[in-house]
Amino acid sequence: MQRVRKAWRRSGASGLLSVTPGCLGQLRTALPGVPVNDPYLLLAERAARLSFRPLPWRVALHLPCTQINVARSGDNLLALLQRVPGLEVMPLPGGCCGAAGSHLLEFPARAAQLRAATLTAIDALAPQAVLSSNVGCRLHLASGLAERGNAVPTLHPLMLLAQQLEGDSHDPHALTV
Repeated sequence: MQRVRKAWRRSGASGLLSVTPGCLGQLRTALPGVPVNDPYLLLAERAARLSFRPLPWRVALHLPCTQINVARSGDNLLALLQRVPGLEVMPLPGGCCGAAGSHLLEFPARAAQLRAATLTAIDALAPQAVLSSNVGCRLHLASGLAERGNAVPTLHPLMLLAQQLEGDSHDPHALTV
């Protein structure tokens, strides 16, 4: 935490964005009084200035526990994804996927059991991609899908949104804070 605080003081920034919701709680603890958020709030506030290319895909959206309980940005993420023309966003059922930080390493059988319902839901939806903001959840889900012979890619939602941005939204000044 001391290194984080030193780096923060040197940065001169007024706020911090973390693309991994699992880090938000720790960063908020390390930097009391500093606005620490995920990018979906920032993007949602500027959504009217964003334009996306169509993508005729069905995607399964996994909202990690940390995105629901810490970042509290699931609604913003869903609204942003729904702005991509042709994209069918299918939220996965709630509940822990089993990754839970180091839980999947410490209790692999229980982690696999918790993941099973999510994998079954993904299989039933037959999406072109699975989206999740948490790297641990993405890896855990990808591993389970591979074990089932399902090669659907798992992506960070920001990757999909960035790939579909079009026109002036690529202008670095378009999202000026």
